[in-house]
Amino acid sequence: MSQSLAERMAGPRLDAVPKLTRFHYSLMPVLMLGYWFEFANVASLGLVMPIIAENWALTSQEVGIVLAAVSWGMIAGAYTGGMVADIFGRRRVFMWSLAVYSVFTFLIPFTADMYQLMAVRVLCGWGMGAMTDSITTYITEYYPSRMRGRITAFIFGIGAGLGSGFGATVVYRAVGIAWGWQWLFYILGGGAVIVYVLYLLLLPESARWLQVRGRWEEAEKILARIESQIDPSLEERYRRDLSAYAARVLSVTEGKERVGIRDILGPEYRRRTAILWQYNFFMMGTAWPLNMWVPSIIMPAYGTDLGSMIMMIIYLGNFFGSMIAVAVCERLGRKNMLVIGLSFAGMMMIVFGHVLDLPTHAALAGMLYQVGIGLQVSQGYAYAQELFPTRARASAFASGTGMGRIGMSIFPVIFGMLMSSVGPSWVLTISGILVLISISIVAVFGVSTKGKTLEELSR
Repeated sequence: MSQSLAERMAGPRLDAVPKLTRFHYSLMPVLMLGYWFEFANVASLGLVMPIIAENWALTSQEVGIVLAAVSWGMIAGAYTGGMVADIFGRRRVFMWSLAVYSVFTFLIPFTADMYQLMAVRVLCGWGMGAMTDSITTYITEYYPSRMRGRITAFIFGIGAGLGSGFGATVVYRAVGIAWGWQWLFYILGGGAVIVYVLYLLLLPESARWLQVRGRWEEAEKILARIESQIDPSLEERYRRDLSAYAARVLSVTEGKERVGIRDILGPEYRRRTAILWQYNFFMMGTAWPLNMWVPSIIMPAYGTDLGSMIMMIIYLGNFFGSMIAVAVCERLGRKNMLVIGLSFAGMMMIVFGHVLDLPTHAALAGMLYQVGIGLQVSQGYAYAQELFPTRARASAFASGTGMGRIGMSIFPVIFGMLMSSVGPSWVLTISGILVLISISIVAVFGVSTKGKTLEELSR
């Protein structure tokens, strides 16, 4: 590969952009909305589950199975969505998954028993699983590497941080209490239609993916549009940095063969894959099911009004953690943010479990546990995307989140059984210990991605 060809590649051209352009800023609200709707949906059923469980006389084990159903669909969505996105493109999968999400979220209030609800949640989960992975891939492939962690934390913090539980609780308090819990899902399902139209109008295909598939002319139109928005006073800096990034690409791509999904299990990438899988399995398997289970503990104990207020305070911690990550993630690096954030979250899970009967203490400890989750989860998404090359990135990332969703499908059922036998305090304690063990593995064996381009990390 020549220097001139390397300078035509999307990677060096996007990494060399000195400041974010109008193109980058226009993508942010669109991607934030995708995160908001998905994470609000995950938390929403947990908020109304005490009402549904009472109406249908469900046991705690049955509640756990119902809550786990969405994860079964998300497993399928993560694996199939990632593979399809690598073949047919990020944008197309994004649109398909959002349409599935919208339809089956809207149908939730029309279910008549737990089996119908589980079936609808599985199908809704497919859309959610494919959608989240597509959003994260977009961030990785369009934003410069030197600011990718900060941008991921910002987009995730606004979208997921204000959507995960907090957004769902606000909507529930605004309309659900007065009009019925069903309106929570009418709004989430119907509102996604508006997001679909925005995606249709504003979301381009990934330029990196287009070049990998040989569609250079289409990629060039997008890249030229971005370059036309660079401040003229920074043009010389852009050209200088482009040459430097192209040279870095040349140093790591000469003689490089095509990488496919099978390669992530080969000698070059299997260690990264194993670390990613175990991290997602325990982090998503314990932290996210707890987001769904905690309302079923807090709301019956303190009543709808005080209970929902406590949940709003707890869920705000995710937003605060993500905003802290925006400020410090590039300085500390993705791996260090994972270790710090999840270690703190694991310790606060244990504390949270022992103050559940004290409303003020429970709200504070729960919020701090969510701060830890917010500190690391956006960085976990960015970190996982950076570990693998473009040709297999969506598939590799999806395999990791798919493993996480396997955990999400197993742990809620286990939690349901443990809730009735040992109680919520021990469930939170066990979860905290598992999280601390998992993040210790990342700390010891994980690869540092700080200051490296995607091409360098693909070695």
